[in-house]
Order: sequence, then structure tokens, then C-alpha cells
Amino acid sequence: MHRSDEVCSRLTGTSRPVSGATRIKPHLERASGVAESELLMSDSESAFTARDYQVELLETALEQNTVVCLGTGTGKTFIAVLLIKAYAHTVVSPLPEGGQRIVFIVPSVALVEQQANHVKRHTSLRVGQYVGSMGVDFWDKKVWDTEFQSNEVLVMTAQILVNILHSGFIGLKQISLLVFDECHRAAKNHPFSQIMDSFTHCPDVEHPRILGLTASVLSGKCKPHRLDENIRNLEITLRSRCATTRDLASVREHGTQPEELLLQYTSSEKMLDAAVRTLSGCEDQLREAKFDGDMGMIVKQLKKLMGNCWDVLIQLGPWALQSYTQCVFAFMERLKSGNLICGDDLALAVLTFCEDDLNISLEQSRNVAATSRCLYHGDIFVSHKAKILLSYLEKSGCNTAADNTSTAPFCAIVFVERRSTARSLCELIMHAIECDPNLKFLKPLWTVGAGGIALLKDGCSEAGPSHSKQSIVLRKFRSGECNLLVSTSATEEGLDIPSCSLVIQFDRPKEIRAYIQAKGRARSKGSKYIVMVEQSEVQLVDDELELFSTIEQKLGDLCIDRTIPSETEVEERQTDLPEYHTVKGAWVDMASSIDLVNRYCDKLPGDHFTHLAPQCDIYEEDGGFVSELALPRNSPFKEVLKSDVWPSKTRAKQHVALLVCEQLHKMGQLDDHLCPVVEDESDTEDEEEEEEEDTTSEDRELSSSGDSRKAYKMKVTIEYEAICVF
Repeated sequence: MHRSDEVCSRLTGTSRPVSGATRIKPHLERASGVAESELLMSDSESAFTARDYQVELLETALEQNTVVCLGTGTGKTFIAVLLIKAYAHTVVSPLPEGGQRIVFIVPSVALVEQQANHVKRHTSLRVGQYVGSMGVDFWDKKVWDTEFQSNEVLVMTAQILVNILHSGFIGLKQISLLVFDECHRAAKNHPFSQIMDSFTHCPDVEHPRILGLTASVLSGKCKPHRLDENIRNLEITLRSRCATTRDLASVREHGTQPEELLLQYTSSEKMLDAAVRTLSGCEDQLREAKFDGDMGMIVKQLKKLMGNCWDVLIQLGPWALQSYTQCVFAFMERLKSGNLICGDDLALAVLTFCEDDLNISLEQSRNVAATSRCLYHGDIFVSHKAKILLSYLEKSGCNTAADNTSTAPFCAIVFVERRSTARSLCELIMHAIECDPNLKFLKPLWTVGAGGIALLKDGCSEAGPSHSKQSIVLRKFRSGECNLLVSTSATEEGLDIPSCSLVIQFDRPKEIRAYIQAKGRARSKGSKYIVMVEQSEVQLVDDELELFSTIEQKLGDLCIDRTIPSETEVEERQTDLPEYHTVKGAWVDMASSIDLVNRYCDKLPGDHFTHLAPQCDIYEEDGGFVSELALPRNSPFKEVLKSDVWPSKTRAKQHVALLVCEQLHKMGQLDDHLCPVVEDESDTEDEEEEEEEDTTSEDRELSSSGDSRKAYKMKVTIEYEAICVF
């Protein structure tokens, strides 16, 4: 049965609290005895009372490390706040006097402010919040000592805690409670996993209590017969057990049960075949081009932009392509006029080649628009997919206006896969509103994550919207100033946004996590979860969503009555890879070596036109891979180091970076806390420029703590992304 004929009302499974569990830290004897009235938020500033299933899971978390598995909107963060209150007695004393601190780890910048505000609102504890743009990557021990003295709860992105632990600024024994938000991300080399790897550096008795929060448990694709294995992997990584509740009635009141539908469209690729082939051919030729240094970086960016043009044309149609290419052409002109490629005939030839192909594709798409009227919406020629979306939005608005029984206003999210699609689709909708009075009820905005690269109208590039810009958009969405948000996956996880009456996946979900998280945003009464699907793939997508639904149900069942991983299971997962330690207790391992090299290069002296990325080459040798690494020419370390032979390219890159870190420390470029000690000669100039730019939209953000991709601003002529070779 297709979802167009089916109303789905699936909820996650449930669990009972475990009794008699072994306590990890002695002070939990006291924590477990906290009065129930205290746990039910007696603070005068809070009117919240814990639900029964929240208290149930809190009791489990007080007894042992726990991953709380509950659906979106069911109050997982409130459980974390309750546990933080139960651990408040551990943060009373200063660290030098044996006191401890609580650390709340989140995967994105936007979540730092949100979760910090939750803790502030419901407790009287002092709360500090930290993101990479604050320059925390280069804070020394004295600064961090002040922060840990001034605050009792510290909320930060994960990479920051990795850096603090590896620098020896604080030890795990000084942390009483460690909360991981969206903890399903703790896989492979994610900073969550790196934090847990640090547990091998101290005795079990010094380990903090762990609380994980997740709605999906799984972070990627997984076949049904491997669900239990994947859940166990997460439990072993976090040294915790997954738990949910059996209180289905209560969870159902606060969970999500939207109607699930498929919205079919016909691909416009054949109609636009000539333009599509022109763009894809240009992208293919750029992909095959082999350049190093700045030219290689420019070609990589151009390839990405041509790919975006191809995607915008197929997904949205000629009008959207025309709008997007204005930015691309402006970007190319700024490149031509800048010092970076001045006099470089090869670079100019590459730019001319891309411009010619873009102009050809625009002309080809205009020819189609002139001969076909079937895909016009007002005065704009759109893809069939975009036309179906606009028609459905129009219909939804009419239905909302006609429904006298509904008190909930229209509130919708359209999830897209690409950043370029997010902005282009929002612009298309805005233009359609001007042409179609039936769409006047829409108030659209768009947002993407803080990372990546985005083009401005004048051709400048910026490292995605700043955290403040994203916050403004989300604030307008919460207040109702915006009732249609076009977004990438940035708003799928964790962020507090209104309960939506309509959630549309413009690009179908490719994994269970995206399905659960996006669907979880449709929490209004009578809400709908729509997946757009090309007509020839209806059965395929319906089968995929049916599988996701089955997995979602099984995940709930599998999180019942689980056991915490044994010491043997944890030890078997540990790897014996090389590390480098200093006398101050700092260390760098394979997983953290690349980030440390990047942070060192960020701090090298230079001007706005200096390419600060190291050069890394990988080649095959003796049946494996070897990597060579050369630091930028302005580094005092001139030697090119070579890794051992490793079975994967990733390991080879990590190992050569580790060797470089060791040498940088020995020659005094990294101090005993493994922090860069080089002086940045442009600090004064940068500070003056930053003061002038405080109120502009193009402030430079330092972002090497996992908040976003690195971006370096070219002040006079261009802005471009400094893509790290790693």
C-alpha cells in the first residue's frame, strides 16, 4: 500500500528502569537519594514538572551510564536537566579543592546556545557556553582555568572538549557528568568517539557519568538484521546502555504521529537535456583536471559550483538557474580581477571555459522555456518538481484557511539536500508569491548549517551563514514571522522549532536517521509528512520508507531491558595505535593529529593572500598507502615527513600528521600543552578590521573546532574557501 493511502502512527518502543546496577562513582549513592520534590523542578523560575517516563529514565541514568532513546519532542533535554540538578552537589567546590564540573556536549554551534539556555532556565547553576568563533582553539591553560572556576556547567561543541582533554587543561576525573546530545553521532572518527577514547587514559573510578540523548540511535544506513549490532556498537563506544520507556500512553501524547504521503512528480531532465549535458560535461572536465596549490583550490571550488548549477537546473528549472548563475558569474569576475590569478593564463582559460559553458546552458534552457508553456508558474519557468511543490503549498494554505476546527496556524519546513538548493528554492518561492495571490499567505526564509560555502549576490563567498544569522531566521520561525522554512539537515536534529503542520522532504531521506528526525518535526495535530518522489521511483521509495518504518519500530523494541557493555567488550574495541605524550599530560593520537596540524597552520604568520593549508600527497607502496606532508612555506619546520605504510589512506594521513606534531613539539612550535606558540604578525591589523566590521554581515569566524569549515577572507579582491588538504 502506498503512503498516499496510509496513515502511519508509529512510536518508538519502551523500557523499564533497571535496578541493582553497579554504581560507577561513590557519590552517586548520594545523588540517587535526591528528594523527588527537587527532581520535579522546584526552582521558582521553572514551572515544568517531570512526566512519569522522564522520572523513570532519570532513575536509570542515576544508576548507570545511559543512552536515552525517545522520539522528537518527548523531552529528552529535560531529563538531562534533571540529572544535572541531581549532580549539582559535585560542582560546589572549586577544582583545586576536589570539586568537579558538568560538561554538556553538542554537535553544532546552534545547539550550544539552546542547551545552555535550557540549563540556565531550570537550574541556578552558573553556565558557560563555548564555540569555535570565540577563538577557544588558542586559549591557554590560564584562560580555561578561569572558565572552569567561573562556571559549574560548560556547554560546548564536541571538538572543543577533545582539544581541552588532549591539551591536559582538565582531566576526566574533574568532570562528574558528561552529557552527549544527539549521541548517535558517536561513530568512526567523530569528536564524540574521540572524547570516549580519552577514557583509556584514566582509571575507571575516575570516569564521569555518561548520559546520551538521541531520537534515532542509528547514524547511517543499517539493515534490519544488523540493528542490534549497531546499537551495541553505540553502547560500547559510550560505555552505556540504551534505554527507553514502556509508558506508551504518555509518550504518545508528546511524540509525533503525522500522516505520511508520497508526492509524485515527473523529472524535467529530458526536457532540459541539452543544458544538463553541457553543465555535467563541464563538471566532468574540471574533475579530471589536476592542479596543485591555489589553482587546485580554485578548480575544486569551480567544480562544486558547476555541480550546484546542474542540480539547481534539474531540481528547480531555468528561472532558478538564471538566478543562481548571477552569483557564479560575479564570483568568477572577482577571481579575474584579484591578485590570486593575476597574469595566470591557465587560470584565466579555466574560468573562460566555465563561463562559456554556463552561457551555453543558459541559452539552451531559455530555448526550452520559449517553446513550452506547461511548466510555467506565473511568469517563471520551473521544473515539474518545483511546480508540484508550489501547487501543494497553495492547496495546503487553502485547506488551512477552510478548516474552521483547526487552531494551529500554517507552519511548514521543506528539507533539501544541498545548500545551493535551499537558497534557490526559497528565492523561487518568494518570486512565485509575487505572481500568485494564492501563495500570499507564505512567509518563507531559508537556513543552512554554519559550515560549507555560500555565494553572495556580488559574487563573494562566505563560510555559510554565521550562527547569529541562523539564530535570527530560527527566531522568526518560532515567532511566526516566518511560516515556511527551507532548510538543509541543519534543523533536522536537536534545534527547538515550532511543531509543524507540514514537513516536506524535497529530496527523499537516504537513511533512517534523516527519516526519523525530519518526520519528528511534524508534531501538530493532523500534521503531514510528505516525501517528494520521481514518478518512476514511487515503488522503490515506498519500499524504502516501509523499511525505515519497520526499523523505527524495531529500534524501540531493541532498546528494552538492555545490559551495559562489559569491560571485555570495551577492551576488545580499543585499538593499539601510536600516540605522542608530553610532560604536562597532553597527548595527540592518530584521530586528533590532523586537527592539531590545522590549528597550528591557522596560527602561522601571514597576510590575507597567503595560502596556509599544508600540502599532503598520498601514494601506494608495498600493498598499502603512504602519505607525505609539507607544512606551508611560512612555517619554520621545512622537512617533508613520510608516514609508515598503512592499509588505508585515512590512516596514512593521520600517521604523517602525528609525526609532524611530534617534531613541532620538539622544536618548540607546540608547547607542552600542544598549543601553537607561533606569533601571528597580522593580529593587530585583524583586530582593527574586526572592529570596523562588527556590524557587517561578513565578519570573519574562526571555525576549526568542528563548528564549520575553515574560511579565510580575501579583503580587497575576493573571498574564497581555503580548503584543507585533509
